[in-house]
Amino acid sequence: MKNYHSSTRRNGFSPLSIIAFSLGILSILLIGFGFYLGVAAILCSIADISRETILLDRVKGIWLDLAAILMGLFGILEMFF
Repeated sequence: MKNYHSSTRRNGFSPLSIIAFSLGILSILLIGFGFYLGVAAILCSIADISRETILLDRVKGIWLDLAAILMGLFGILEMFF
């Protein structure tokens, strides 16, 4: 019997990662929002989903997190410059 946390659905995807993926797509499609922030949100959600469903191993998940952090920094720089 699996121990399900309150933050995960029964299929393994957390609602936070699905919301981050949706908002990432929305911020890329809408003009005026940060493209890099959208990419960062998508990468974070993919890394979170892949950890829960074991699609990627741990090292690839870390690289996705680092890429998301870099894209988030680019998004912050994009807002200021």
